[in-house]
Amino acid sequence: MKNIHVIGALLAVFIIFLPYASYGATTTPKPQTPISVQTAPKPNINAPPQGTITFITSSTPNINVSTVLPGTYQYVQWTCNGTRSNEVGVVLFQNNSPVLTIGTSATGKIAYWVPQNLIAGNYEYRVTNKADPRIQARKPVSVSAKITVTKPVQNEVLNMESYYEVTWSYVGNPGPVAVSYKNENGCEKTIAVTGSANSPIIMANGLGKVTWKAMPIDDCFSSNPKTNKYRVFVKATGTPQITASSGLFSIPCKYELCGQTHMCINTKGNDAANCGSCGYSCWAHGHLGGCLNGKCLCEANQTDCPGKGCTILKVDPQNCGACGNKCVGISPDCDNGRCICRAPKHMVCPYYGQITCVDVTINSENCGKCGNKCPQDKRYCRNGVCQP
Repeated sequence: MKNIHVIGALLAVFIIFLPYASYGATTTPKPQTPISVQTAPKPNINAPPQGTITFITSSTPNINVSTVLPGTYQYVQWTCNGTRSNEVGVVLFQNNSPVLTIGTSATGKIAYWVPQNLIAGNYEYRVTNKADPRIQARKPVSVSAKITVTKPVQNEVLNMESYYEVTWSYVGNPGPVAVSYKNENGCEKTIAVTGSANSPIIMANGLGKVTWKAMPIDDCFSSNPKTNKYRVFVKATGTPQITASSGLFSIPCKYELCGQTHMCINTKGNDAANCGSCGYSCWAHGHLGGCLNGKCLCEANQTDCPGKGCTILKVDPQNCGACGNKCVGISPDCDNGRCICRAPKHMVCPYYGQITCVDVTINSENCGKCGNKCPQDKRYCRNGVCQP
């Protein structure tokens, strides 16, 4: 009985110390079976692409639409047909260059926010299979913008030759713009264009403006009477073109309405074709120096003689030296502002106490030259020679 108790005690000690004895024992690990990594098979470039990608047709306003507006959520949706993988990359291109990476999806649909600064124009969605980039679908899309002209307003009356602001708001990025105004006859005049040197157009934070001088349009060759009703146009000059216009406003003429087309002309200004009054042409009346303050001007070396027009006083025998001083009789010519004899027959010679023009071909007191008096035996002067 005593031996049984001893054996039990030894057995208990063995059980307690057995884990510690095996802790320090060295064991040879069994070799691990390597785990194989599954990778997508690369496409065989010599084999034709497997499968297609097709854009779906949807009537939902923001799915695969042909025109999008910046600042809106849009969806691109497609189907993969028979492709090895449904994972695709979606990118927005313009002129074959990537503009915006929309993202990656394997669900056949992706949403994106159209950036506010995306310039209006023609773009293209490209959906490309990740496993085989040769599998791709493309869809044209236009990025638009919206412009609203806020000034001038409908029925506003602008004072001619005064300065005003044309203002507009815009959603998106219309890019470069041209601002003009047009009358009801279709005559149009440019106010300003962005991108030109020292362009006065200012556009920022969805607002645009430009200062202009309100003037009637008179340089349009229209057979219809001129109208003083106008509209302002703000046009995006890129592709697609976006145009907005103001309501009808007026610029009443504060000068004369001339001609059948009722052109607004300041006849007291510098218009040489309407100088002083409608239709009075300076050129037609011999005034080649233009018009100043409603008066026709002569050229620099000319004098304007009343009723005579422009003339050169130094050589004009009708206005020799002064307006109205005529060279007549034996001194019909004007030289340096003085009436002179007409050479070669006439010379300025003393004659009966006066200095005057004489015909030296027949004057016996001045025969052939001044002072050559014919003698009694040859008292006649013929052809400048004294003869009997």
